[in-house]
Amino acid sequence: MGKLAESMGVSIAQAYGMAEKGGAEGVYTVKCFDNAENMNLLWEDKFDNVVTIVGKNLALQTILTGSSYTAALYMGLISLVSWTPLSTTISSGTYTTGTGAVTLTTAASHGLGVGDTFTIASAAGTGSFAALNGTFVATTGTTGTTLNFTIVTGLTITITGGNVTTTSATRIGDTMASHSLWTEAGSTNAPTFAARLAPSIGTAASGSISTSSAVSFTMTSSGTLEGAFIVYGSGAVSTIGSTAGTLLSAGAFTGGAQPVSNTNIVQVSYSLSL
Repeated sequence: MGKLAESMGVSIAQAYGMAEKGGAEGVYTVKCFDNAENMNLLWEDKFDNVVTIVGKNLALQTILTGSSYTAALYMGLISLVSWTPLSTTISSGTYTTGTGAVTLTTAASHGLGVGDTFTIASAAGTGSFAALNGTFVATTGTTGTTLNFTIVTGLTITITGGNVTTTSATRIGDTMASHSLWTEAGSTNAPTFAARLAPSIGTAASGSISTSSAVSFTMTSSGTLEGAFIVYGSGAVSTIGSTAGTLLSAGAFTGGAQPVSNTNIVQVSYSLSL
């Protein structure tokens, strides 16, 4: 997914007219071993995640208003089953030279929300249209087949085509009840394992907090994994497939889908920084 820092929208006015803006950055580290007896490393990956809107809202509500909070926290894994990253084309678009604002119309509904990351390749048009190629963050007004973002100012561009893709099916607007582009592994969706697991969390330091040890999932069937997620707050449970609780984050492997087999051990660690 590349580096993804999700703004929590916290602005703290300071006495001298300065301001600080808080951000939430999470990183998953995943290792897969052959079995509990040998613990031979098969593969590993380290990847950033999408810190969801609902996850940030719960954190803000809890921290700044002292709202009641149930400290339930569980990790789960994401299956290849129904994994659907974005792949569509650009039908048309406009560019505003004074602001650098770009508005694209995509051939199909893109499913992106404000704050989601996407990549444009093979841009077509006239003028400096090559400036559209790259990875960007969706801005206000993004919905349906409309995709807004900002590039450099002062160009002359006519936009007639190109490809829009994402490497991940996770979205900033995902919730436990609604994440239509990915499914949870562990039960109906292979590979299978017993349950979501509750990580042990260490002590926060230097604006960051991490799991004190890796969470170990023991696979009970073969399958393919795409990433990991964390559910927390009131209602969060260990039951695979439960839609209760608040989705804090979800992320996809940077190296693409990873296979696992029966008896493999998948260990997951997580770090969250503000």
